[in-house]
Amino acid sequence: MSALSEQFGELLADRPDEPVSFERVKAARAKGQTYLMACIALALGRYCDDDDPACVRIRAQLLKPVLDQNNAIASYLSRRRPTPDVDPQTGNELPDPDPTDDGLPVAS
Repeated sequence: MSALSEQFGELLADRPDEPVSFERVKAARAKGQTYLMACIALALGRYCDDDDPACVRIRAQLLKPVLDQNNAIASYLSRRRPTPDVDPQTGNELPDPDPTDDGLPVAS
């Protein structure tokens, strides 16, 4: 996972300065969802023996990040708040931007 995180950081550093189209974002999101479903299917298929405590434990460990993320999103949606952005380096939530900040300089 840390190798993938490093690779992801390198890819972010090398990204072009041109804006990304929404179509490209949607395609990447769909691809990511496909990969996520494959990971879940592998975890469920490989560790499917509910009678084996080791299988149950490993399956729970593998699926915990997905379940945690789903629970966090459900919590935000139930409060009718937008899902916050996350720092890709740390996984920590980024602070909400100041809704009164329009990006314009303040007159003194």
